[in-house]
Amino acid sequence: ATKSFAQSYIVIKNMEEAEYLANYILGTVPKDEFMQKFSKVMSPGFDPDVDLVKVGVANQTTMLKGETELIGKLVERAMIKRYGPQEINDHYVSFNTICDATQQRQDAMYKMFDAEYEAPVSELYNKLEDEQSDIALQSEKKAAKGLSSRVMEDASRGEAGVPTQSAGRIDLCLVVGGFNSSNTSHLVEIAEEENVPAFHVDCAARIGGDSESTNVIQHKPLSTTPTEAMLEKGLETVKNWLPQGKITIGISSGASTPDSTTGECLERILKIKGIR
Repeated sequence: ATKSFAQSYIVIKNMEEAEYLANYILGTVPKDEFMQKFSKVMSPGFDPDVDLVKVGVANQTTMLKGETELIGKLVERAMIKRYGPQEINDHYVSFNTICDATQQRQDAMYKMFDAEYEAPVSELYNKLEDEQSDIALQSEKKAAKGLSSRVMEDASRGEAGVPTQSAGRIDLCLVVGGFNSSNTSHLVEIAEEENVPAFHVDCAARIGGDSESTNVIQHKPLSTTPTEAMLEKGLETVKNWLPQGKITIGISSGASTPDSTTGECLERILKIKGIR
């Protein structure tokens, strides 16, 4: 969706590919090798010798904020080395398209599991930063002026934070959101990274069966593609998914999931546990 707004574009998906692109800007990667590597993720007629002279960096709104910010800084540092700090505004611009609601949910998930997000590392960025230690980046100047999207959003509708403390050991996690929602899938990934069983449902009807109080759930595993799940394929039905006795459940939802949908899922859980 992000690329649909650009006439010329190239899509990179991680730090490794960002470093490869930065090395091309710096003149250390052959053009034919570059074209072959990104042949399926370029706009028609894309020419890196022309289209990477002036670069704008935007990101899929559901990516992790730390990773996308570092990728933007890496590209900016590469452009500074190629064209000089005085000319950077003619060659580079970043667009803050990060969805802060998504980031806040991811932050809250890590806090809930008493874990920390491990920010990506780029040896190339560290090297360029050392070489340009006296040069401030555009993004850093914006942050100093309080122009980040989160600052502006908090000012307009109130600050949204993360839990002040974790709830202790989480027995399982319920994530509510559309099966085609990438930001919801990221929340499930975080739970599984922390070795917590996670169940992704799109509505309350997936919980409790026909009686609404049977200990059963139908959920989307990470291994099932969004397309399959939307066609009701690849979903798993798990009996006795809620352990007996006292348990601690972590609950989160996608950025666009209505609160009412999450509430309905909670009501089904209470019915299964016999709590009215």
